[in-house]
Amino acid sequence: MKTRDAIVWHPKQEFKGQVHGIYLNEIIVHQNNKYFLAGVDDKGGFKFELCLTDKETKIWAEVPGHPPVVSDTVQYTLGYDPIPIVKPYPVRDGEKITLHADIVENPYGEPIKFHWAPDSSNPALTDFSFDKDSLPVVEIPAEVGMYRFNLIGTTENDSIFLQTYVKRDNQGVHAFNMDEDSPQWMDDAILYQITPYSFVKDGTFNDIRKKLHELKEFGVNTIMIQPIYRTFKGYQGYDVIDYMQLNPNFGTREELHSLIKKAKKLKIRILFDLVINHSSIHHPYAKDLVKNGDKSHYHDFYQHEVNDGKPYSSLYNKDEFGFVNYFWKDLVNLNYGNEEVQRWMLEVCKYWLNEFDIDGYRFDAIWGVNARNPSFGKRLRTELKSIKPDFLFLAEDKGSSPAVYELGFDAAYDWTKDKEWVSQWSWEYEYDERSSKTIFNHPKVHKRAGLLGKALFKSGGNPYRKLHYLENNDLPRFIVGHGLERTKMAATLLFSLPGIPMIYNGQEIGFENHPYSDKAIFAKEKSIQEQSKHGLFEHYKKLIRLHKAYPALRGNLMDEVRVFPKSKITAFVRKEGGQIILVLVNLDGLSQTAALDPMKSISPEAPMDSLHFRDLLSNEVFSMEPHSPKDDLSIPMQGYSVRLLLMERGVN
Repeated sequence: MKTRDAIVWHPKQEFKGQVHGIYLNEIIVHQNNKYFLAGVDDKGGFKFELCLTDKETKIWAEVPGHPPVVSDTVQYTLGYDPIPIVKPYPVRDGEKITLHADIVENPYGEPIKFHWAPDSSNPALTDFSFDKDSLPVVEIPAEVGMYRFNLIGTTENDSIFLQTYVKRDNQGVHAFNMDEDSPQWMDDAILYQITPYSFVKDGTFNDIRKKLHELKEFGVNTIMIQPIYRTFKGYQGYDVIDYMQLNPNFGTREELHSLIKKAKKLKIRILFDLVINHSSIHHPYAKDLVKNGDKSHYHDFYQHEVNDGKPYSSLYNKDEFGFVNYFWKDLVNLNYGNEEVQRWMLEVCKYWLNEFDIDGYRFDAIWGVNARNPSFGKRLRTELKSIKPDFLFLAEDKGSSPAVYELGFDAAYDWTKDKEWVSQWSWEYEYDERSSKTIFNHPKVHKRAGLLGKALFKSGGNPYRKLHYLENNDLPRFIVGHGLERTKMAATLLFSLPGIPMIYNGQEIGFENHPYSDKAIFAKEKSIQEQSKHGLFEHYKKLIRLHKAYPALRGNLMDEVRVFPKSKITAFVRKEGGQIILVLVNLDGLSQTAALDPMKSISPEAPMDSLHFRDLLSNEVFSMEPHSPKDDLSIPMQGYSVRLLLMERGVN
C-alpha cells in the first residue's frame, strides 16, 4: 500500500495501493479483526475508504492464494477522540431566554442526549420550563450579573461539557452572541507578556509563580506566557515539535497547574501563546515527509503551493524539500486546506483549554492562517467559545483591519493596514528589526504630532479592540532608542488609549537587552521593584492605577481635539459615563504652551460654575471662567510630557 504508519486527525481515511504481476478483480482488506473486499482496476490499482472507530487500527491487503500474498501492515492511530461538535447559544425574548444546541459535526452519527443546568456561580436561582420543541426556557431574575448555563451532551461512549451565558445589566438582558461578542473582562485587562526562559535565569513555571503576588500588586490582571510547548531549539519557543507536551525546561504539568491555580486565586487571567501557522521543520510530521516524500501521510499537512495568489504570497520561500515558509526557513507553513490539519490544530487548542482552564490564546502569526484560509478563525471560535464563552482570541494580525474581527478574533495588534509589510507597528515611521524608529524619535520634530494623529485617528479598525504596546518579544527595548523622558511620555499615552495596554517583562524596570538575547531579565532573589531603574516601576504602577480608577481612560470613545501648536502637540478627549479627560502630549523636547478651546472641542453642557481641569499626574489645576470673552485654555507643558486633565465643574 502507498501509505506509511501515521497519527491521523480524522476518522475517515482513504487508502491506495497497487497489485503487481497478478491479475484479479478484488482483494481482501483486513481492518483489525474485520475484513472486506476492495475492487482492483485493470491497471492493478485499488483504493478504499475506512471510518476508523478504534484508537489504533491495523490495515493490510491480501491477495488470496496458496500461499496468499500479503502487503505490509499500516497502523493508523487516531490523534484525538472524535466526539460531536455542538454549539450552545441563547435566544432572548424579552426577559426570557431559550437555550439551543446545534450539532455542528457528528463524526459517527451517534444519538446525543442534552441536559442543561444553571451554573452555581449565577447571581440568583433560575427555573427552567420547556417550549413546544422541548427546549429549556429561562426567565432571567432581576439581579444584575452574568448568568451561565452549562450543557452536558452524552452519547453512548462520550460526554461533552459546554457553556453559554446571558447578561443582565441596567439596560436589560443581553444574550451572548458567539459570532460578535468579545469577553467583557477584555475592557479592563492590563496585559503582561512573559518570556519564560529569560524571565529569570533558566526560568521555570515556579519562578513565574513566585512573582505573581508582586505582579498583582503592580496592577497586572492578565498574563500572557510565550510558547510553553516542546521545541527544537528553545528560546522564545516558536519552533514547536510537539504541541501537546510541555517544554521540560520550564517544569512539569503539576507545576504549571500550581502556577495557574495561584493566578486564579489572585484573580489574574492566563493566556497561552499558541503557534498554529507553522511547525518546526524538525516536527515528527515534517521529518516523516522528508523521509518518505509524497508517500508520507503528512505530505499534505504542509504547504507546497507558492502561486496561490493569497495575501503575503510575495513573502513565500520554498526549500529543497518542498516546504513553504515566510521568513524563517526552519518554521514551515501548515496546509489549512487540509481537513486533518484543521482538526489537529482545533484539538490542540481545545486540549490546553480543557487541561488548564486558561482564559485565552495569543495566536502567533495568525495573519498567515487568515491569509491562506480566512474561514478557519470562525470554526476555531465556535469550538472554543462553546466550551468557554468568555475565552479571549488575541490575533497577531492587523488591528487596523476590520476583517480580522470579522474572521473571528476579539482583539489584534496595533499594526497599520500596510500591505507591503506584515507587522508594521502604527507607531513606527520605518520598520527596523534592531532599532526603534518611532513617531516619538522621528528626526523631524514638526512631523511627530501629525504622524501620531494619523496613527491614533486615521488608522482604521476598532480602537478598543487593539493591543497597544511599547515593547513586545520582537521589538528593541523602547528606552534604548528613546531615553527616559520619552519612554515615560509614551508609556503615559499607552495607558490613555482605548484598547488593551500591554507591558513586556522587563519594560517596567528599564531593562535594555533585546528580547532575542538570552540574558536574564530579573534576578530570582530580588523583587521586580528593587531592580527598577529611573523610577520606571513606580511610574508604570501609577499609570495602571489611574487607568483602573478612571472609566474614561478605559472607555471606547476617543475624539481628536484641535490644539496649538499642532506641529508639536497632540490632543484628544476620552469620555465615559459623563466623565471627561483631556489628554495632551508634547512630542517636542522643549517646553510648549498648549492652547485650545475646550468648550468647542469637548462640547460639554454649559457649566453653571467655573470649569476646572485637574491634571491626574501632577494634581495641578487649570481653571476657565464661564462666559469669559475668550474661551481659550492655555496649558504649560514640559518637553516630552503628557497631561491627563480631568474636567471638573464647581468651585476649585
